[in-house]
Amino acid sequence: AKSMMSEQAPRGSATKVLEDKGPEPFKDPSRTPPPKSFRMCVEQAYLSAKQAIEDGHKLIEIEFPPLPQSAMDNEAIGADTILKAQIQHSTDFAKLFKDKKIAIVFSDIVERNRFIDDETSAEKGRRGNVRFTALKGGFKGSLIERIWINKDFVSEVQEDDDMFIIIGASAQELPDVRELCKAAGDRPVILWNLKLQVLRGDFGLPFFPSKSLHNDWLCEALPAYFMLPKSYTKTIAGPPFLINYSGALFRTYPGKWQMLLEVPDDGGGGRYQRVRMLDKRPALSDVREELAKELQLDSLDGEEGQEIFGLNLKQLRNGVVVKTWWEKDLDAASSDKWRS
Repeated sequence: AKSMMSEQAPRGSATKVLEDKGPEPFKDPSRTPPPKSFRMCVEQAYLSAKQAIEDGHKLIEIEFPPLPQSAMDNEAIGADTILKAQIQHSTDFAKLFKDKKIAIVFSDIVERNRFIDDETSAEKGRRGNVRFTALKGGFKGSLIERIWINKDFVSEVQEDDDMFIIIGASAQELPDVRELCKAAGDRPVILWNLKLQVLRGDFGLPFFPSKSLHNDWLCEALPAYFMLPKSYTKTIAGPPFLINYSGALFRTYPGKWQMLLEVPDDGGGGRYQRVRMLDKRPALSDVREELAKELQLDSLDGEEGQEIFGLNLKQLRNGVVVKTWWEKDLDAASSDKWRS
């Protein structure tokens, strides 16, 4: 499973393969193996979202790394590279819904026009079953073209749209996403790789949406597909003093949440081993602690219970593990869907 996080960025699109034959349904969604490629991510996300939509869910979260983990950790990788990957993955995902007309929604019209060549688009700006639009809509073309040429207006929501996929939206743009949801009515809205677990952390800060955006609306987003790899470091009292370990939180709807620990495989790489299955999304701090327990890292620490100036040495080395405000204030949210 580590190969999905460390592989080279895929060359070309998996769409042709995906269109020839639809993905095989999950045998047991609670025991879905973690993805080994971006194609698997897209297929698993499709199966999860399709089931969630059939079950009546309208606001759906999909989350996985759009690039290999080495690229995501590289500060030299720009936002444009990440957004191009998001466009490719979301388009491949949309094309699996062959009988549906899908709108892929950029954060604003300028961003949309930078990445989309409208000359290749067919009727009503669709490529197959997909069209590209933006929050609040806007005119096609560059700034100069919009001044001198009568360009077409791109509507945020069209009557013939069956589903919407939001890409590249920031925390400040989530209120606009909420307005789109109102305009969409009963049509599903997919929150595509928005890193909501990061964006929620900005709520309540100056110039950002208030925490009520989560409590009144974003808490209704069902995490249908979720693949979040994480790396951790634990400090112990003796050699080697620092221990690095990795794992992931994984979920395919309607299955349970899987805590995965990365362990060596026979080929010299890594694979994921299931540690626990849970009915509710755990706090990320709980994932870290559970993986450490599985590795029995506390048994390597020779200073259990020792204190200095009244402070526990183990806690000083580990740091204080705290839950985020939305993980602590569960009763403030109007819905429990975000962790179901």
